[in-house]
Amino acid sequence: MMAFIPRIFLLGLMSLLAPLALAAPATPLFSDAERAAVIAYWNAPQRYEMGPRADALKNGAYVVRQTPAASRWFNAFNRHLKPGKLAPTKNAVEITEASRPWETWVVAKLAYDRALAAEQAAVANAQLFGGPLPAETQPLPPHPGPIPAALLAAVGNAPPFAVVAMPRRHTVRFASGEVISYTDYIAPGNPRNPYLRFVEGVASGGTALSKMAPEELDRIFAASNLTPTEARVMRAISLLEGGFDSINTYDTGYLSVGFIQFAALEGGGGSLGDVLKRQKRQNPLEFARDFHELGVDVTPDGLLVVVDPSSGAELVGTEAVLKIIDDKRLTAVFHLAGQRSTAFRAAQIEVAKSNYYPADLPVSVTISEQTLTARAGDIIKSEAGLATLFDRKVNVGNIRILNDVLQNVMLKHGLAKLEETLPYEREIIAAVQWRKDFLKDKTLSQPQ
Repeated sequence: MMAFIPRIFLLGLMSLLAPLALAAPATPLFSDAERAAVIAYWNAPQRYEMGPRADALKNGAYVVRQTPAASRWFNAFNRHLKPGKLAPTKNAVEITEASRPWETWVVAKLAYDRALAAEQAAVANAQLFGGPLPAETQPLPPHPGPIPAALLAAVGNAPPFAVVAMPRRHTVRFASGEVISYTDYIAPGNPRNPYLRFVEGVASGGTALSKMAPEELDRIFAASNLTPTEARVMRAISLLEGGFDSINTYDTGYLSVGFIQFAALEGGGGSLGDVLKRQKRQNPLEFARDFHELGVDVTPDGLLVVVDPSSGAELVGTEAVLKIIDDKRLTAVFHLAGQRSTAFRAAQIEVAKSNYYPADLPVSVTISEQTLTARAGDIIKSEAGLATLFDRKVNVGNIRILNDVLQNVMLKHGLAKLEETLPYEREIIAAVQWRKDFLKDKTLSQPQ
């Protein structure tokens, strides 16, 4: 006869076992034999090499670089002065009389830290290459002094804004003959960049679509499941973007790939996971060649999966994306697919259309205390207009400006219904324009 077990004991036991059940691994995407094959591939002689950056002899092995800690501090500083999301290309902040002493201190500290790091880098380079120590030039800028108490309370203690670093050159050679190289310790350009997160991260712009052969682009767009109108709009926008093979592993996107920088983000999925899912579903054989055979895959819910080239462990989600950032062999897998795979590039186009195409986005205006709503595609009919809205959606994240423009046009011309704005589409598009004037693009249909 089974012994009596108190209910409270069972409940306690279940509560202890629950986390274990949640942590149970999902069904592996790689067999033992496949993981062994990945290890053998990536550890073949000369498959991966690491050394000094290419111009180390000319420009020095040691350089001045920002750190992720400094970048996070600048992000907190910017947000304190200008709450809300800052545009990725605009790092300026609003300086008020109250915050002016803060800005003065930040500027002085940045100048001092960068000058000090430059001096230290010069000494380190001289010692490394056996040359004479650099002659003393002008003295360091004045030390900024103590951080203002109010700034310390608002943002926290400031780390060094610049340090000495030794960038490394990573070279990956594929069995098929392609060679891809990266240099880590990226210099973002803005010494107050608020988005740097990984010093081991790398970046490559790839081949811009505007530089690709027209017949090659024709083949890629023909492989995408787009209507002729969608294809013309997408192609017009794509010429303003990076390459199918562009890659970035140093900023807040964690791993960003492709012509519209599909990002895996911290969770290891994001829009990049959507791209891989689409290719895997639509072109499984090419997906196996581009990714699975090289140790990369994606779960049904869009999380990246990788085989660690060193240990053979199968990693998922956050662990996977961090391993891709760390191990340039896995980084190069995405780069190579962007260079040679029609299926991967077509999947990028299709996901971009799914995420950014503006025709189904809602618009809303209020006229005479009445709210009028419609689809953007009901108001903007031309391909030039759709391309303009698409450009806004990709780069700004929304097309909310269209609501204000429509309202102004309706008030200006005494209109009562949204459909009455159709004859004024050219005027509307001109007011919404972002990076390019698509009203001059002869490859797109224009407003009547």
